[in-house]
Amino acid sequence: MLTYRKEAHKVIGKRAELPVKFHYIFPPTEYRFAFHNKRIRDDFNSGLQTIRDGLYSKIMKKYEKLMDLNSE
Repeated sequence: MLTYRKEAHKVIGKRAELPVKFHYIFPPTEYRFAFHNKRIRDDFNSGLQTIRDGLYSKIMKKYEKLMDLNSE
């Protein structure tokens, strides 16, 4: 399976190896999650804590591998 960056490398060559640049075109916002129901809020917080305990890093590693030009 080809990764995104390997496929991009075929099209744009060495430029696919350049680091990603972020361009902040909009000012930061102060938006927050709000819940009208305590149970839903608590369920959300519980799920978020579960992700922070390991699933989040697994997800990040998966996508880092997809962006790695050296992975198989």
